[in-house]
Formats: sequence, structure tokens, C-alpha cells
Amino acid sequence: MTMNCAEWEEKLNATLDGELSDAERAPLEAHLAACADCRRTRDAIRAQSAELEHLHLDSRALEERIIAAVHASATPRRGGFRAWMALAAAAALILIAPFFLNTTEAPATQVPMTLQSATGPVEMAYKDRWLPFSPGNAVDPGTTLRTGEASKCELACSDGSLLRLDRATEVQIQDPRRVSLRRGELYASITPGTKPFRCTTPDGGIDTDAGMLDVSYRHSKDWPAAVTSFAVLEGEARIADRQPQNMCVQPIERVAVDPLLRTQWTNDLLRLRDKNDPEVLQRVTALLTQLGRSELHERELRAFGERAAPGLLSILNRSPDSCPVEQRRQAARVLADVAGPHEVEALVKLLRDGDGDVSSAAGRALVRITGLTLSGPDAWGAWYKDNRETWACPKK
Repeated sequence: MTMNCAEWEEKLNATLDGELSDAERAPLEAHLAACADCRRTRDAIRAQSAELEHLHLDSRALEERIIAAVHASATPRRGGFRAWMALAAAAALILIAPFFLNTTEAPATQVPMTLQSATGPVEMAYKDRWLPFSPGNAVDPGTTLRTGEASKCELACSDGSLLRLDRATEVQIQDPRRVSLRRGELYASITPGTKPFRCTTPDGGIDTDAGMLDVSYRHSKDWPAAVTSFAVLEGEARIADRQPQNMCVQPIERVAVDPLLRTQWTNDLLRLRDKNDPEVLQRVTALLTQLGRSELHERELRAFGERAAPGLLSILNRSPDSCPVEQRRQAARVLADVAGPHEVEALVKLLRDGDGDVSSAAGRALVRITGLTLSGPDAWGAWYKDNRETWACPKK
């Protein structure tokens, strides 16, 4: 790093402790925006501060006790070298004491959780302020997180469970199977564990042993206060510790709730995944089955862009006898608009489909992707044969 960066580093601790004024903080933020090295230093300091916070160690009191002991043991006659050695030992003890004093071990059943992905800023509560929280960071027990007005995020557990937070949502993670929803909306996909998963709101709690839930705690136009509602998307759930009688239960099997529309807000997070991700393929396939029934479903499907292509091709590659004609045609129309370079080979094959609507849509997609205007499947087939090396594995 340059000397300039070294000078800025001196201000990092001050700003994280809230000691810089707005006027002093502005040029530091400008430098951080342009300097990756200093941003890494800042993130390291934040991570260290958070780690120390979880140690529950009063380092000031410890330091005072050690220094007092050093002064008590040092004698005037041999104060020089002995005092220096004692102070050095005290400094070392201050540094390593947290590792010895923090003897509380995590329960064997504790499952680590991390921030997997986010569409925008996510923040973590730290003392009396909120700090940026980046994907890849571990979520320790007791952590409180919130998303911004236009951001969503996904939290992943090592046991395969995951949580997704909608925009303007705040949660406290007591542990991966105990979550408090303070505002907003939460999607939970839970694997079987040693204890039930519980999501609590001010109204009460919702328990499930395994399955999928969508829980919201928002203000309702029909109720003066915020209302808890939840939909059971898979498995079973039960209400626990119910408080006021304003919890609106919406299990799929008893109320006409479209799970695709109820959880359509999660699509923004799925679009961050690879197009061959199993959940993306499952979501696209589910939306495909609803084509023609609602414009909302088709709009959500198109929003997946190229990530929808594998699912669309799976429909089109079925034999016409095993798939309704109109569904194949609708899939072809969407594919014409969303297919990318990786689908060129499949599109060339679809030019020979027996349904004219399907083959025509494949031709439109090829013209859009390649910029060429060839005539007929034979011409496209010959072109692809000559250019297979380029289009079989196109650059991303």
C-alpha cells in the first residue's frame, strides 16, 4: 500500500468508533470507495471488533488488573529490566487472554450460518449503530440483520436450510433454528433437525420440523397494527405462543394462496444463481405450468432471462404427445426472447420441429443472438457445423 493509504488507516479505527465528524468522515469514505486495499483493512477491523464483541470480555478492566499486578510485583531496585519484562508479559497476556477466557463452547447442535447472497446493502446491528454486512460473512448467534428498502438477501446453513429476507426486513438470529422477525417478510426452507425451526413475531411463533414457510409481519389496510401472516408452502406448521388474536393463518391446503405469487419476491435472489441450479429449474418449470393462466406468471418467467432457457428447452424437447401444444408454443415464444449463446445448438435443432410456431420462434432467437439472417434449417445447420467450436462453448 502507499503512504497515503497508511495515513488513511489511522482514521479507520476512529470512524468505526464514531469519533470522526461528518466533515472528517466524508473524505475517508471517498478514499475507501476508490481503494480496495483500505476497504479490506476496514473489513478486517470490523470483523475483529465483532469477534471481540462476542467474547464478552472487558479488556479495559483486564488491562487495569494486569498493570496493577505488575506495579505491585516490581521493586525499585530492579525496576528497569524487570519492569520492562513484566510490562511486555502483561501486553502479551492482554492479547491472548480472550482466547483463554472465552471458554464457552458452541453447542454441538449449532449449525453455522452465512450471508450467501444479496441484491443490495445488508446491515448488521453493532452496539448503537448499523454496519455494512457483506456476502460470505458468518452470522453469529444473536446477530440482528436488516435489508434496505430495495435490497434482499439469502442466508445459508450448512445443514441445507436457508432463509431469504425481503426488502425492508429486520430479523434477529438467535440461532439457525430460532429467528425473530421484527418487520418485513421472510422465506424459510428448513431441513429436518434436532429441534423445530421457530420464527417469532410480536404476535407469536410459527414452528415447523421441516418444510417451507413464508412469514410476513407488516401493516395491513384492514388492521390498525402490524399483522402476522404466513403461508405453508411445503410440509406442516403450527402456531406457538400465540399472543393477540390477529394472526392470519394461510396454509396452502386450506386457503387459495398461489405459492408462486406469494413468494415471487424471492425470484430476484434466484436470478443471482446459475441457470442450471436445481431450484432455478424447479421455479421455471412451475412458472411454465402456469403459462396462459396469468400474465403475472409469464412476466416472472421472462424476468429470469437466460436462466429460464434450460427449463423452456426441457418443455420443447418433450414429444408433442406428452405436452400440450399451446404450452410448447408459449414456451417457444418466451425462449425466442430470453435464449442466449449457450442455447444456439439447441435452437438449430428446434428449426426442424414439426410445429411451425416452435421452429419460427427458434429462428427468431438465432437471428437475435448471432446477428445473421440465414434461410432454413439446412443453412443454419451448415453454419453451425462450421462454427461449432465457437458456439458450443461461447464466452460468458
